[in-house]
Formats: sequence, structure tokens, C-alpha cells
Amino acid sequence: MHKYVTLTVLLLGFHCKYAWADEYFSEQNYQALLEKECGQLQQNAERGQQYLQQAQYPQALKQFQHQAAWTSICGVQAELIGFIVSEQQQINAEHDVGLSYIKLGKPLHARAWFLIHPEYPPNHEALSALVNTKTTQHLQGTYLYYLGYGRWNRITVTRNKNHYDIAFEGFYFHAYTAALGAPNMGEFYTRMPSTDTSTTYQDTHCRIDIAFKTDTLKGRLIDIEQKGYDSDCGFGANVNATGQYIQVEDEND
Repeated sequence: MHKYVTLTVLLLGFHCKYAWADEYFSEQNYQALLEKECGQLQQNAERGQQYLQQAQYPQALKQFQHQAAWTSICGVQAELIGFIVSEQQQINAEHDVGLSYIKLGKPLHARAWFLIHPEYPPNHEALSALVNTKTTQHLQGTYLYYLGYGRWNRITVTRNKNHYDIAFEGFYFHAYTAALGAPNMGEFYTRMPSTDTSTTYQDTHCRIDIAFKTDTLKGRLIDIEQKGYDSDCGFGANVNATGQYIQVEDEND
């Protein structure tokens, strides 16, 4: 097993972009942003459905992804926006993202979204229809783990001669940073022999176990278990790699 230095950065681009107007991020303006976006959720849903009916699937996907992110944010900010956004609204938005991916011919991306709430009957039905989706014979590709707020941790696996390169990009969001697009972030990189299906990234006080598996319902996946705090692994505050990562189509598929 080869290990490499862990890199941690804080995604500052959003803050730098608006450095000229710190007042923009005041509590008052944040509330105004919430009220604007949360007040448009129904319009987002209706516009997304219109795009689906018109077979404008990329536009529908973009609309539903925006809706899913903001439904999640608005759902925990009831006191600030003055009304309740239900969990069911969030589940519906996430389901519609999955439907858009189906229309775009990306069933693995769709499955990842349906698996956020697999007990929801429409998701369960959609997942049952995807059980026979062909699982790739190789390990390389992109794997995602849902964090909430429409965001995902990501693992990228690349085949390189006799080994796999494994790269992790992790994030931590709360409602405020999700709204502004400014999370804490952590990364690590390691290698695994191409004949293996598991490996371990290890630093002084950090151990991350990585195991590739195949599941009838979920397809190819990676189970990750992190032992050590965020700072032990060189991550930003509250970033954690632990989770079950679902393989999806690569962006160029």
C-alpha cells in the first residue's frame, strides 16, 4: 500500500468573489436570500416539470438540482423564512433529479439519487426497475456519497497500469455555507494494486479503510471507514470520509 500526503483546503472562491461587499453576507441579506430562493421552490418544481414534458432534459436536471439543494436548505430554516418546507418536498425534489438522469440515459446517477430515500414508494419502484442495470466490470469511475443540501462527497478511481489511483474529495456544509457555496473541504490520495479490492490510507493518527463491493440493488460501491478526527486526517473542520459511495457514470460517459 502506498500513501501520499493529505491535502486540505478551504474553498474560498465564493468569499473572494464578494470580498468587496462583506455586508452582502450579513444576517439580514442572508435572510433575504433565503426568502427569495425558498419562496420560489414551487416555481422551480413547476418549471422542471415543464422541461421534462418538453423533453428538455438537461434544463430539467438543472432546475431540479437547484430545487433539491434549496429545499434541503429551506427545510432547516423555518424560523428565518417564516414557513415550513417539509421533508416530503425535499424527497420529491430529489426523486425528480433521479428521473431527469433516467431521461438523460444516466441510470447510475439516477440510482444514487433514488437511494437517498429508498423507502419512498416511487424511489423503491424506480430502484426495482434498475436492479438489472449492468454493473461495470472495472473499478474505475466516480463514486458519490450524499451529504444533504444537494451535495456529495466524491471518490474518483483511475486505472493506471498495474494499480488504481484513488482520490477523495470531501466537504462539510451547514445551511449557511450550502447557501453560499463555501464548504470546508478535505482530500486524500492513495493507490491500490489492480489485483486487490481493498486498501488502507494511513497517516500518523488517521486510518481510512477502503473496500470495493457489489450489491444487487446498489450496484458497485465503496465502503469507507475513517478512524481519526478531521484534523488527524488533515481535513477541514467536520469533514469525514466515512460512508457508502455509489458508482455513477463518469462525466464523459
